[in-house]
Amino acid sequence: MSDAKPFTFDDLLSRLQARGCRVVDGVTSGASGVVQRILTLEYGFASDVRKFRILEENAGDYRSIFPEDWLPLPNHLGIYDPRAGVLECALQPTTFHDDMHFLWSELILKHGTDIARADREYEMVPLYDLGIQLTENPDIHASMVLVGRYGLYDNGPRRTNVALRVSPVPLKLTAEDALALMQEIANAVFFELDLKRDVSFVLAPYVPVDPQPGSMEVGLTGFATSLDQAYPTEPLSLYWYARSAHEMPLLQFLAYYQVLEYYFPLYMRSEQIGRLKRALLNPLFDKRSDADLASLIDLASGSKGLQFKEDEQLVATIEHCVESDRLLEVVSSGESRLVGNKNISGVRKVNPGDPNASIIRQVADRIYGIRCRIAHAKEGGGGRYAGPLLPFSAESRLLGPDIAVVRMLAQHAIIADSKQLKVL
Repeated sequence: MSDAKPFTFDDLLSRLQARGCRVVDGVTSGASGVVQRILTLEYGFASDVRKFRILEENAGDYRSIFPEDWLPLPNHLGIYDPRAGVLECALQPTTFHDDMHFLWSELILKHGTDIARADREYEMVPLYDLGIQLTENPDIHASMVLVGRYGLYDNGPRRTNVALRVSPVPLKLTAEDALALMQEIANAVFFELDLKRDVSFVLAPYVPVDPQPGSMEVGLTGFATSLDQAYPTEPLSLYWYARSAHEMPLLQFLAYYQVLEYYFPLYMRSEQIGRLKRALLNPLFDKRSDADLASLIDLASGSKGLQFKEDEQLVATIEHCVESDRLLEVVSSGESRLVGNKNISGVRKVNPGDPNASIIRQVADRIYGIRCRIAHAKEGGGGRYAGPLLPFSAESRLLGPDIAVVRMLAQHAIIADSKQLKVL
């Protein structure tokens, strides 16, 4: 039996403070209602700070665990522990129900009733031994684990209690190199699982706990006490599809864009009708002139370069559906704030003070630029709009404000197409 002195909460606090760590000593009642001390440690870098909380009752676990040394995996819910040589990142299933069934089936078969005890005692429980050995270093091993000590490395949301764990990592790595190694192994692991077990995962992204983008605050507010508007079924089906695309920002953005795209022919026709009217009202138009009639045919058919490009159709659709002042209000405030948003490369930045472009033109250019980066997934990307915008990338998780704006525009396009509700 060991006679070692118990490692206390104050011992841990003193050790962290001696290392110059940013720590807050507080209290919490917890789920049990028992008041106890809680330590909040901020670790990482200025551009990627994570918060890690340790309850007083668990302080003894940290005699030999040093969260002050951890490096967060950039943009992912994971850590690299250079002292222990451990890489770990939480998993996110892409099809939640089937993949969770697989995980818990494996867990119960291997560990039975010990699951609760193992989780409670913060043990690293092997869940699915992948048996992976890297050719260059066969000692490096990968497995799926029930998250324990390392699984509490952040207060961010987790989709599962399962992580991919790689150890031992023999070299001292930067956070970026650690993520690159983890991603390379994860790609091999997840693709083979998909082929062999028909389940799919990705490394869980790190998402700070913020309100979800796209709330009705940027669209319409309130609820009618009487219903008098009927809305078209086809674009609404696209809208509901976008609403169902939870945590799939690229798919959600494109689905809202498709609502606007649905109306392109309608507003292109309106624009063509306007051109025809102007031509016919021109006193110089001669209905007996073959040249004038041919010009009229060109206007109607869109020949001779008069056919609208997609970005022009987007501008025309937005102009018909929303007022400039309303759009400026939306993009300048709240969760949909686009003004000054420089996080997504290769697309236009919105500047209300630009004298050379209306706010509608700027927003349309930005939306179309993002659409091209998503839709043009070939290497080399979307033409002048830089490289492809890929799922699970850091940039894809920055689309919240843009999704909020394109959702609002989709709402207004549907409203502009509404008719009086008639019930037999």
